[in-house]
This record gives sequence, C-alpha cells and structure tokens, in this order.
Amino acid sequence: MSNITIEDKLTPVRQFNCTSCGASLEVFNKRAKYTGCSYCGSLLDVQSDTHKLLSKLGTPTDFKPYTFVRLGMQAQFNDKKYQVIGRTRWRMDYKERWEEEGEVGYSTEIWYYDEWLMLSEQRTYFYLVEDKEGFYVSNEIYPTSPSLPRQHSEKISFYQGYKKKPIQEIGAAKVQFFEGESNYRILIGDRIGFANYKYNKKKKYAVEWRINKKTANIKEIEYFEEIKKSNFSILEAFEENEAVKKILDNQRYWRFILFSAIATLALFFITTIVSINKTGEYIFVHTYDVSSTQKDIDVSITTPRFNITKPGLYQLKLRGAFNQDNTSMYSIAYIHNEKGEPIRAIEGDFYYWTGIEDGERWTESNKDKHKAVLIKEAGTYYAELYVTSEYNQTGQLTFEIRKNILLTRYFLIGTILLTIFSCFAYSRSQRL
Repeated sequence: MSNITIEDKLTPVRQFNCTSCGASLEVFNKRAKYTGCSYCGSLLDVQSDTHKLLSKLGTPTDFKPYTFVRLGMQAQFNDKKYQVIGRTRWRMDYKERWEEEGEVGYSTEIWYYDEWLMLSEQRTYFYLVEDKEGFYVSNEIYPTSPSLPRQHSEKISFYQGYKKKPIQEIGAAKVQFFEGESNYRILIGDRIGFANYKYNKKKKYAVEWRINKKTANIKEIEYFEEIKKSNFSILEAFEENEAVKKILDNQRYWRFILFSAIATLALFFITTIVSINKTGEYIFVHTYDVSSTQKDIDVSITTPRFNITKPGLYQLKLRGAFNQDNTSMYSIAYIHNEKGEPIRAIEGDFYYWTGIEDGERWTESNKDKHKAVLIKEAGTYYAELYVTSEYNQTGQLTFEIRKNILLTRYFLIGTILLTIFSCFAYSRSQRL
C-alpha cells in the first residue's frame, strides 16, 4: 500500500463559506449540485453564485458517525487513492428472511446505516456502507438480467446462468441526515425501495429504486454489489490518516496479544490431552488368571496393599489378555482406602471375537480400559476386582495404577484465565 500525504488530498473544484453558519466548505466533484454543511446541517445549492440555503437537514451532533470515518479523509483501495466526500444516514424499514429448523419466514426489522461516498483521483466513486456490525464496499453494477422484486417471497438473480436466490431483505429506506456533496438534492424523509439477496457469506447483490411522489412511477433504478470487509482491512485502507494510526496501532497490539493467548491456549489444550493419556512411574500392578474362574460366576479378588505417597492425578488401567479366540469377560475395580471405603472405580468389558465371512477372516476386540482419577490424600490403598467370565475362560486380567504426569489444577485455572483473556483481547482488537 502506498502512502498518502497531505499533498495528495484531492483538489477542490469549489471553496466557499456556508450561507447559514459561515463555516468553510469544499466541493471536490465537478458534478456535485448540493452540499450539506457538517457544522450546522444546512443544505446548500453548489451551482448557484450565492450558494442558496435550501433547507435544514438536522443537527449534526444528533447523527454522529459510528466510528472513525470522517469527511475529507483519504484511503487506499485496490492501489487507488480515494477521498471521503459525502455521508448519508439512512433508516431501513424492511422484512428480513429467517430460517430455523426447516421453517422459513420474514420478520419486520428497523436498521440504521451510513453511506460514505468515496471519490478517486480519476473521479470514479464507490460507497463505503457502515453500520454497527461493520463495513461493506458497494459498487454500482449493470446486471445481464435485472429484475425488480415486488414481494419478499420471490427468488431473484441479476445474472444469466446464476441460480436464483431467495430475497434476504426487502423494504424502504429513508434519509435521516446528510453531509458533504451529492449529485441529487437530499430531502429528509426521502425514500427509496430496496431488495437484496446473498450470493455467499461475504457478498450480496442489491437493487434500489426511487418513486416519483407525484405520479407513483419508478423514476430511477440502480443495482449494486456489496462485499463485506473486516474492520481491520478498513483501518488499513485509512491508515495514513493521523487519527486512524493510533486506532490501528492499538488493534495490531491487541491482535498480537490475542494470537499469543490463542497459541498458548492451544498449547495448554494439547498438553492437557497428552497428559490425560500419558503416564509416569508404576505405583502398583496385579494380574489375575481368569482361567480359574467358573463361567458366569462373579469372582471378587482383593489385591495386596499399595502406597500413594502424594496426592494428585493417577492413571487406572484394566487390561484383558486372552489365550484363545471368542472369549469375553467383564470387570470392575474399586480402589479402597485404609478404612475400606471405595473412593474411585474403573470398569471394562473385554472381548476378543474372530470369524470368517465371505472367505475372509475378521476380528473384533476390546482389550483395555484406562481412566485418569484424582486421589486427594496420601496413604495405603488396595483394589477389589469383580470379574465375570463368559464362554472360554482362558486369559488374564491385569489391574495397574500409575502416576499421571503434567496435568494439575493449575492447567485448568490457566486455561480458564487464558480463555477469558482471549475474549477480552478479541473485543479490544475489534474496537474502532
């Protein structure tokens, strides 16, 4: 992006003082017929020698811009320099399409937006549309199959060969305030009809039409392509304006903080997942021979005592090993403290099935189950295993406990704090 200096500002074609308040005004578009004073809200005739006062458009302080954009600012779009020369505040009364759980309908809505007129060195122009949700770049287009919808239930497309889309919004917009310059006379309450449809998530097409109040006939139709732009990209376009540099530097700082927080949060998440499934040193292992178990009879096995020297997270594991095919067993293990109270448990349904289908051998198995548990007190413990064996009773059941590594409550606290901080950084990075 090339830099814009104060010398790059477009040369005004007219300069004069406001007939109402005496403020210095500039006009940059040779075709401009009217200008709205940003200081007192008066509408003036640019073409007349006396710059006749036509009407009062409203008090400017009642219609402040939503963010940083102001008349006279320069911006860079597609390697071309533009200058803000006009702003219209609109109020929309319209029907908006909604779709939920297979149902479709239209709700009645009211919305407000600013339409900034951007003029280039070559006197080409586009509109920068701004509302409380962000920015769109709006360019006039000339469709191959223009249409003018009358009902919100219609489907439309402005180009041949394009699939017709349902109307997203349809209604009317009224002028509430104007400042800067325009080719047509701005009247408060001036209405235009409009309808639009979404092409994709970032692009939509719109048609606008004006009605002759006396004859009720349509006197003007225009078509537009509107492309959604991020707040950050708009800030970058206006970067060379001094008032914007501070905002952009602040956003870049918070974006860096945000990305750093997200990267740390991702590292925490990966570490947490790894730690849940990764174990350290053995604390205790006990293997029981299932071959001695009678079919469909529950067996209780009490293991020798083992010591837990430190409170923390531990990994419990049950593992079934089978000596022949088509064998199954179910087991549940309880960990008891010295008082005989069960404090933790793990269960597993283990099997090893094989067969032949269409000449090919298949196997299906489930041979182990593990679980991370928190043991709050050091002390002496033992496990009680309950086993039910089915089919061929050949194999072993192993119970083991290991020290889990890395994961502590500090990781959970850190994850929560990082998530909150990331949300805060995101909100600051979007502030205009």
